[in-house]
Amino acid sequence: MYKIFPLFFLVFLLAACSEDDDTSTNANKNLVSAIAYQYSANGTLTGRSENYYQDNKLAQSLFYIGEHLSSKRVFEYGIDNQISQLKIYDMSGNVSGTSNYQYDSLGRLTEIVFTSNDHSHTTMYNHSENNIITRTTTSSTGNVLEQWTYHINSSGKIYKITEGDNIVQEVAYIGNNIAWLTYNSAEPTTINYTYDDENEVKGEYLHTARNLMNNHPHNHIINMGFLSAALGSDKYLIHQVNSDGSNESTFEYNFDAEGYPIEKRDYFEGSTHPRLIINIAYE
Repeated sequence: MYKIFPLFFLVFLLAACSEDDDTSTNANKNLVSAIAYQYSANGTLTGRSENYYQDNKLAQSLFYIGEHLSSKRVFEYGIDNQISQLKIYDMSGNVSGTSNYQYDSLGRLTEIVFTSNDHSHTTMYNHSENNIITRTTTSSTGNVLEQWTYHINSSGKIYKITEGDNIVQEVAYIGNNIAWLTYNSAEPTTINYTYDDENEVKGEYLHTARNLMNNHPHNHIINMGFLSAALGSDKYLIHQVNSDGSNESTFEYNFDAEGYPIEKRDYFEGSTHPRLIINIAYE
């Protein structure tokens, strides 16, 4: 699949908020940065990413291998406060890829054109009146690379992605939070999610993915997928596990005196060292 945001980036980007979020509050602190450190199972540092924000929107992402900068992403926004361009730079500082975004008069994502040094492709989104969004990606030569359909339920939420007659991904919601996500691949997998019902969500840390597209209810999912909505929802994600008991992970948060999250730690079940530590700063 041709994704604009790779999984490695999504984990550090985190995500998402909701247009009718009743658990979060208006941020009094502005998000400045989220620095993520990735570790191997034995606690060896394997990578680092640095996300920087302006007006609670992602402005720049830096990715390191060891102490060496491997790539950089720079985000620009249009007058509607939705992302208009993403530029990717390689370790030498040269532009290696560019994505340009277009929207209709209702603020719905309609087109992403990606160009790089060796290839390009265009993704078009058609928003029909029967709760269907069709996504078609074509190469520069006109070959169809991918065609998916997004299905919207009676609550206005995208709940299913199909390719032809086949269900690619499907979710169920509890409120605005994804309760489970099923991937119907060669080996179908269902991931079950558990959220924190005690700590009130403050600030924009969980909202960074939808803030890319000015909190539009569908745009971030048709661009980045259900994973962006599951990693950060209306509540803090504290546990996930596959339905067969595999790939179990827990998530811990530390908060400042005002209740804003300042650190997140991700653990594989049974591990004594986190696989990911994210330090979050505000002003």
